[in-house]
Amino acid sequence: MTPSEAGLLTARSFIEQHGQDYARQVRRYFIGRLLVLLAALAILLVYEEGSPRRFFGAYATLLVGLGLATLQLGLLRRIRDRERYAATAVGIDLLLATLTAYFTGGIYNIGFSFLFFAAILAAVLLVSDRAAWAAASLASVALAGTALVYWYASQGPFAPPLLNESFCAEVVQQTRPGRVTANLIGMGIALFAVTFLGSRLPRRLSQTQLLYEEVLERLAEGIVAIDRRGRLLVANAEARRLLNWSGARRLVGLRYADVLRRREDRQVLDVLARGEDTTIELELFLRGQDPRLVEVKTTVLADEIGGERRIRGVVGIFRDLSLRVRAEEAEARLARLQDIEQIALGIAHEVRNPLGSIRGAVQELADRTLTDEEDRRLASIVRRESDRLDRLIQEFLDFARMRPPVRRPVELGGLVEETATMLRQHQLRGEVAISCSVEGEFVVSADPDQLRQAVLNVAVNALEAMNGAGRLEFLLLRSSVVERPEGGPSSLRTVPAAELEIANDGPPLAPEVARQLFTPFFTTKPRGLGLGMAITQKIVRNHGGDIAYRASEGRVRFRLLFPLLAQDPEQESPTG
Repeated sequence: MTPSEAGLLTARSFIEQHGQDYARQVRRYFIGRLLVLLAALAILLVYEEGSPRRFFGAYATLLVGLGLATLQLGLLRRIRDRERYAATAVGIDLLLATLTAYFTGGIYNIGFSFLFFAAILAAVLLVSDRAAWAAASLASVALAGTALVYWYASQGPFAPPLLNESFCAEVVQQTRPGRVTANLIGMGIALFAVTFLGSRLPRRLSQTQLLYEEVLERLAEGIVAIDRRGRLLVANAEARRLLNWSGARRLVGLRYADVLRRREDRQVLDVLARGEDTTIELELFLRGQDPRLVEVKTTVLADEIGGERRIRGVVGIFRDLSLRVRAEEAEARLARLQDIEQIALGIAHEVRNPLGSIRGAVQELADRTLTDEEDRRLASIVRRESDRLDRLIQEFLDFARMRPPVRRPVELGGLVEETATMLRQHQLRGEVAISCSVEGEFVVSADPDQLRQAVLNVAVNALEAMNGAGRLEFLLLRSSVVERPEGGPSSLRTVPAAELEIANDGPPLAPEVARQLFTPFFTTKPRGLGLGMAITQKIVRNHGGDIAYRASEGRVRFRLLFPLLAQDPEQESPTG
């Protein structure tokens, strides 16, 4: 058995264990219903004082209720949705209580009012406090309705249906408006007091939950909590981002396993439902996203009852490790590149000096002594290749010794739109449709010339890949980027950023090409030097940003991230 399968079995046993606890509570309720109805019959036998015909309707109601309660108890094992089944039983109990009250004098005889209280308590414990308030309201309306029936009978020649005439006349004779009003008010207060007391604890917990949600929503870690029934209680903003749960707020209160059925959701449920404190790392493969490494730390909330451990719920804390891993990889790669850069700079200088001497010597030799046409052709090849090698060395030196950016506030949206306008006049455009979408204003601290060069490098590569046909789209929106303070990878934090996505219809890169896309001197073009994307990456990173490539939904996408500039009222106006 694999660890995943073992975790799934544990998850099922954890949720089923508490589902069985709820099933036991429901079963006790249905057994209690039988006892309450039997008690009501016994009270009625005492109350009717040897005149069973006076309360024939009440007897019939209680006997029918007893039969229904027995039938429902017998069917309980076949029912899967026990909560709905319990809610239906509460509704039946309210109807039985109303009919019993009607046949025994209504508000004028409060001896059977305990039937209403039993139904309300069942609603609080097994359904919800909202259902309990609804039950209390219905009970009050039912008692008021029976009171009106008896009062109307006292005002004229009206005989309430299905009532014993002598009993009805006896009740009607005792009808007093003040007494009726007092009984109604007293019973209403009692019904709602029971509901309030029964639902007070859940309400206080709910208010506490709202308070915690205000805090949880702002935490940098993702928080997910499920209760003993497997219901999703909490999923804060970071958890929704990490797990790609766009509608998690609507899922709160529903059973996790019923509404979240993706493979990665099952992975998370397996961890949460193990019933033990643990810390593990999960690699989640989310649809439409790169694999994400997440650390999950679970804390089990449990009570010790009679030496038995009863789990109330589980809280999972999720930390995104992919940022740390990428940062550590980037730091290591940057360190290697810096070492290589220094070595390459020295080699470039050492090569360039003798290269100039060689070219000069060949030129002078060709001018003075070479008369044979073939010799002149060979000398021309040496000069041409020397010039090409010199250009390559110059481009590398420009890349390695790139000047620091001259920063000033730049409105990135305007710069992108200007770049798109320039590309519409580019010789490689052909029939390519170029569009630009900017959602808001994005001010960054940057060197506009270097930024424009970076965007142009990516866009021109896209035009070359599309061969004059397709779509080139610029989309600018809000996002976040990892900032690297002086503390290194251990002190990483995310800051607001502008995200520029450059999407095109060109063919996706092969995996081995994509892995080396930003490596200096790597190219798949017959005449390329392989420095364009390396320069682009260096510009972006010199501005505190990041660049990434991915292919999805038949399109090639480059994502450029630039930290947003915190606006100062005294700052100079941004340029485009």
